[in-house]
Amino acid sequence: MALTACGSESMEVTETAAETSETAVYSEETETETAADAVNAAVINYEAEELRQKIMTEEKNRATEVSETAEVYDDPQITLMILYENDAWGFQQDVTVIDTNGQQYWVQYWDEVDKFDLSSDDWYAELEKLTEEEPWEYHLSGKALEEVRSFSDRYSEFEGYPIIDIAANGADMGNTYLYGIYRDENGDPKYLELCVCGNGIECMDNSEIKDYVLKLSRYHVIYDDFLYYEDELNEAIDD
Repeated sequence: MALTACGSESMEVTETAAETSETAVYSEETETETAADAVNAAVINYEAEELRQKIMTEEKNRATEVSETAEVYDDPQITLMILYENDAWGFQQDVTVIDTNGQQYWVQYWDEVDKFDLSSDDWYAELEKLTEEEPWEYHLSGKALEEVRSFSDRYSEFEGYPIIDIAANGADMGNTYLYGIYRDENGDPKYLELCVCGNGIECMDNSEIKDYVLKLSRYHVIYDDFLYYEDELNEAIDD
C-alpha cells in the first residue's frame, strides 16, 4: 500500500510538473507573441510617421517654391495674425503678423500688463506698429503665399460662422489662435477667428475655412497639429 501510495503521489507530481512546464511554455510563447506584436506595432507607427514627415517635407518644399507670377505689393496689407498665449509657467504671449507680401513680423510679451490686447480699440494700430519693425528672414512664397492672398479679401464672407470643438489635444502648452484680418465695407479693420490649436483643436464650422486651415498647416504657416486630426475635421465639418 505504501508503494502504491508513493507511486500515485509520484504520478501526481509528474503530472503537475508537466502542467507547470506547459503553462510556463505557453506563458513564454504568449509573452514572445506580445513582444513581437509590440515591436511590429512600433515599426508600423515609425514607418507611418516617417511617411507623414516625408509627405510634409515635400509639401513644404512645394509651398516655398518661388512663384513667378507673385506680384510684390507696394502697400501690403495685414492679412493674418497668429496669437499664442500660455499661462502654465508664467505668462507668455507671442504675436505673429503676416502681410499680403508674405512678410512675417513677430513680437513676444512676458508681462500681462504690456501684452497685446485684441479687445483694445487700438489693436490694429498695435499690429501696424509691429510691421514697422524688421520682418523675419523667413517669409511666405509660392503656394503658401498664393493661398494666403486668395483669402485676404474674403474673410467678411465667413462672418457669423461659429467655432466648434473638433478634438481634445491633451497638451498643456497654451493655445494658438489664427485670425483673418480684413476691412469691412466702411474700411474699418476687423478680425475673424478661424481656428485654435493647443489644449484642444477647434475650427470654424465652414468647409472652405477648414480646407484653408489644413493647407496652411501643410505649408507650415501654422502648427501641423491640424493634420493629425484631418479625419476628425473632415467628419465634423462636411460640405
